[in-house]
Order: sequence, then structure tokens, then C-alpha cells
Amino acid sequence: MNLLPEQRDAIGLCLGKLRTNLANGKFLRDKFYTDDRSKLAGNTHHYWLRLGVDPDSGSTFKDFLPKDMPEPIASCLEGELKRKIFNRLPKEYSTLIKIPFSVPIEEVGDERSKTIKQTIERRLATVTPYAIFYHQINRILKSLGVEKSPPSESEIDLLLTRYSKCSIAKARQLFPEVWDEVRGYYVLDSRGAPFAKRLVKELESRNLLSGTTKFVDLGSGVGTNLFAVNFYSNIHATGIELHPEIFKLSEIANRRLAKIGILDAKRIKLQHGNAFDSKVVNIADFDVIYVYSSLGKSEIDIDEVFDRARPNAVIIFNQLPTGNLEDISKPKIVRSS
Repeated sequence: MNLLPEQRDAIGLCLGKLRTNLANGKFLRDKFYTDDRSKLAGNTHHYWLRLGVDPDSGSTFKDFLPKDMPEPIASCLEGELKRKIFNRLPKEYSTLIKIPFSVPIEEVGDERSKTIKQTIERRLATVTPYAIFYHQINRILKSLGVEKSPPSESEIDLLLTRYSKCSIAKARQLFPEVWDEVRGYYVLDSRGAPFAKRLVKELESRNLLSGTTKFVDLGSGVGTNLFAVNFYSNIHATGIELHPEIFKLSEIANRRLAKIGILDAKRIKLQHGNAFDSKVVNIADFDVIYVYSSLGKSEIDIDEVFDRARPNAVIIFNQLPTGNLEDISKPKIVRSS
């Protein structure tokens, strides 16, 4: 396209704003998911939130193009955005909103409205293929010779959340052993990107992350914690995963996130093997050790980690050791909830 420099800059600003907005659930609800077919689901405390995409809402993209853009160029860009963004939006978003029965009937309406708002803001964008949107808009900017803007924190959060959810869903589908049918939960740590971000922020607030800190996730699963540590801090993170196929899923996500500029590949290491085998990893090399045992004490011996860690290391885990209880009061241990 024959564009003036100021036109390129204007397009860059507009498409950068659009890219960020597509990571916002409220924006998606207001601009695209305007077909509201929600209804009560059997009783006053259960509400079926069901939103559909208005087929005419693709014209929204006109609002994100400079007003003085020549019509042929504007039409071309609008068509590109419709094909690469609008046509890939899930046609419907639905979820069941459950208000606790302890909430009095006269307060259910307000509580439901608040929950619906929070659900839309936090979840609606996570069901879209945002990584594709991010990539496609950046490709359009590159084709126009416009430098792409760095991702906002909301975009980072969504990209990490999306890759985590997709990897975990794929792991459950392909490898049923990662789901405990009897106890009803994932064998791998599946608390996702929001938890991983909170973990990093909590460690930072305790001054446990600095440029020289070495972090290890023993049983790193699909890599969510490592990716969050890599992005939200400047430390080096290592993940050890025993399951060969889940390890491959983490490698795929790592490559894709690094390709779009989310991760610094030099500060992250993924390793396949038994994290509790001293020949695979020397736990004493690390300052912060994360081990989440969803399997139970019989499967992972926290005392083994405790005994092999360096004296001043911080161990984050969800179970108490049995042989080192006298040391619990020391600042070496942080229990994960």
C-alpha cells in the first residue's frame, strides 16, 4: 500500500489499540457479543449466561481505522480484519453462573449482575484464539512497514492463560492418566496463569527474586509457572518434567511464546526427567524451589527435597514434610495454598 509516513503511524496506533482491546472481555461483549440469550437455569440462583456474536458487528473495525484514511485502503484493512479476526471469533459464549444458595433471594439480582460482569471481564477473552489475533495484527503491521507495539500486561496475561488452558486440555484429552478419575482432579498442577502470576508477585514482594536468583519447578507440567516467572521477573527459571508428552507440550508452548516475543529464551530451561533423581538435577543449585504435589505424600517425598536443598533456599510446596517439622518455623519454607 502507498501510505504516507503519518498514515502508517496512525494505522499503527489504531491497530495496536485494537490488539489490546481484543484481550478485554468487556470490549468483546460490548462490540461483538451483543446477542444476549441468557436466562435463568431452573431456579433463581442459577443463571445461564449465553452470548452470541452479532453477524453485523464486523463493521466495528471501521472504528479502529484512521478517519482520514483513503477509502480503498480502509476497505482493504477492514476486509483483512474481518477475515482474520471476526471470522475466527467463537460464535457463542455460554457458561452457568451459580450464586450460592446462602445469598438471600432479595440480594440474588445484585450478586448475579456482579458475577456476570466479573465472568465476562475475566473469561470471555480466554475462549477466543487470542494468540492468532495477536499474531495476525502484528503481521498486518509488518506488511505495512509499521513497528509493532510491545504487548500490554493484559495481553501477556491472556496469552499465558490461553496457552496454559490449551496445553492442559490437550494433555487431558491425549493422556487420561493426568486426570485422577477417583479423586476428581488433575495430577499435574492445573491452577493456571492467574495463580502463576500471583506466585511471582508474592515472591517479589518478599524480595526473593533478583537477577541472580535461580528458580526451579520440580514437576513443571505444561510450563505455566516457568513462563510467568520468565516474563514477570528477570531471573532464570528451570522446569523438570517426567511425563515425556507433557514435556513436549511445554516445549511447544515455550517456542511459540518465545517466537511472539513473550519469553526470553536465554532465561528459561526445560528438562525432561525425574526431578527427584539427583543425577537429573542438583536441587542445591537453586535458590527458590517450587514443588506442587497433587498426588499425595505417598508419591512425592517433600523431605527429600528439603534434605537436598541448600541451607538458605526457599521451598514452596503444598504439603508439610514429615521428618523436618522442627524446621518449619525457619524462613526456608513457604507453603503454597
